[in-house]
Amino acid sequence: MNTFTESGFEFSFASRWQVIRYDQHRFYSYLSGYGLKGVDFIAIDLKTRQLWLMEVKNFAPADWQGESPTMDLVLSSPEDYAEEMIAKFTDSLRLLKVIHDFYQKKWWYRLFSPLIRRILPFSYVAKFDFIFWPQAYQIVLQQAKEVNLSLFIEWRSRVKNKQIEVFNEVLSQKIMEAFKKQGFLFSLASPDQVPTGMRITIEEPK
Repeated sequence: MNTFTESGFEFSFASRWQVIRYDQHRFYSYLSGYGLKGVDFIAIDLKTRQLWLMEVKNFAPADWQGESPTMDLVLSSPEDYAEEMIAKFTDSLRLLKVIHDFYQKKWWYRLFSPLIRRILPFSYVAKFDFIFWPQAYQIVLQQAKEVNLSLFIEWRSRVKNKQIEVFNEVLSQKIMEAFKKQGFLFSLASPDQVPTGMRITIEEPK
């Protein structure tokens, strides 16, 4: 399994997933200087050919001492937080087009990419950047219903369930409405509600 740590959690992906740390990838580092923001993970489920853009937010880190003013601020205004997430998802999708166009300008990509795709299975070649990124963009263009925008939020235990329910409802509704025209899906993830072949656990202290 591919394993990544993010915001105090360990994300494990089975072999059916090809996963990239979006906000740490070299392409993102080139473009972030232009003010664009990126999600934490971008992944393709190699079995279903679904594209996932995943963002992780932890308002309850294990090493946090005292109250979290950020958490209270976010809880008090789910609409504003939804706008922040919408902007991040939108920028991430925009970056896919930029990367796709970058490869389209390369003669070797135009020459060899179709050949490689015909000869080798996608589950093998998806590990190469010049296959993964253009394929991700093609899913956005041609298979909008296979694009999943996912957000994982961890709260402090003192937060009341009712607060979280109201926040999640407002947040989800606003994000889904923002991407309704494109047909993209949105979901809130949790350790017990994740896509097939993915696992979320608390990161073990070192």
